[in-house]
Amino acid sequence: MNLSITKQSFNFDKRHFFVILCMYYFLNTYIISDVVITKELYYQSYGEQVAFEQIDAYVEASEKWSWVGYVFMPIVLLIKISFVALCLNIGTLLNGINIGFKKLFQIVMIAHVIFACASFIKGIWLLFFIDVHTLQDIQLMYPLSLLSIVDTKEIEAWLIYPLQTINLFEFAYWLAIAKGLQMVLNQSFSKMLTLVVSTYGIGLITWMVIVVFLSLNLS
Repeated sequence: MNLSITKQSFNFDKRHFFVILCMYYFLNTYIISDVVITKELYYQSYGEQVAFEQIDAYVEASEKWSWVGYVFMPIVLLIKISFVALCLNIGTLLNGINIGFKKLFQIVMIAHVIFACASFIKGIWLLFFIDVHTLQDIQLMYPLSLLSIVDTKEIEAWLIYPLQTINLFEFAYWLAIAKGLQMVLNQSFSKMLTLVVSTYGIGLITWMVIVVFLSLNLS
């Protein structure tokens, strides 16, 4: 495979791609927050804990300030993609691999479509295939994850995030990044997958440990 042709396939306007990715997340957020989550769901979740007047006030405030979530969504997405690209960049520098941060950012951004699909599948699944009784049902639901095959009532709260994170979409994300690196660098897929595991993989594990530590200390 000609290396120059392969690299040209990644020479696209990443700003337009990022906007499309954000619009995809906007759509999914709308499905969950405005269609799946209803006022009745708040009543079912908190009706026995607080007065209905308090729930009405909370729902009204949530609707009033819902635009804030849409504003910060691109920022959060940018941070996530940059974090993965940074992990990969450190690994490539340590291994003497000549590829810049911008190219890594593009590869990671393309691979992030997998997570966008996972979010969309979650929204559709909640909308059509699952009886949602409480807000916790939405928070605990993540398709094709270890959390989806265990009884959440029987596990400790600090295990929820790690079990959500270990899922088939995450695995596909690693494979997609490795494939992108293989195409750009003209290296073997196994070598690139090893690079992903030893850089982003370590970063992800570190982040999970931090989340678990905070969960244990704040609970």
